[in-house]
Amino acid sequence: MNDPLLPANVGPLIQQVHRTLPLVKFGFGILACLAGSVAVCVALFNATGTSEKLKEAKTAKGRVVKMVSGIGGSGASRQRGSAPVVEFEVDGQTHQIQGKVFTHPPAFKTGDVIDVSYPPNNPADGVIDSFAERWFMPTVFGGVGSVFLIVGLVLILKHIWQRTAAVSAPALNPTT
Repeated sequence: MNDPLLPANVGPLIQQVHRTLPLVKFGFGILACLAGSVAVCVALFNATGTSEKLKEAKTAKGRVVKMVSGIGGSGASRQRGSAPVVEFEVDGQTHQIQGKVFTHPPAFKTGDVIDVSYPPNNPADGVIDSFAERWFMPTVFGGVGSVFLIVGLVLILKHIWQRTAAVSAPALNPTT
């Protein structure tokens, strides 16, 4: 490095960065794999719980009685949205549940008749029978977790492959 604009001690610093950068990528790969694994496990746990609830659930027709405002989305896409409040009747008793997913524009409007799934022993613990209400969390956690897991695995495998290639490659300037 004989660049007149750079101080003389920059060369060793750049070499140190080149030696350290692969380890930083490897560390990031491990962290991404861990975060991805946790997110995928949360998705599987949530999906399993949803599936178990569906096995024993009963269904009823409910009516959207009002829309509640809130904030939905994440990151830059966070925006105000609406979730339905649904009333339904089981054995002559009226129950009310609120949707967990806030959407803009609203997925439902006041007066809509929609399906509600509920556990027979606790109708108040019912959920709106829609893909978004049942599978939103497992889909988001599973998708994001899978991306993190794949990126982490690629970084780890690339690091291992480069180290293996460096060890097994013949020397470029053999001394004779």
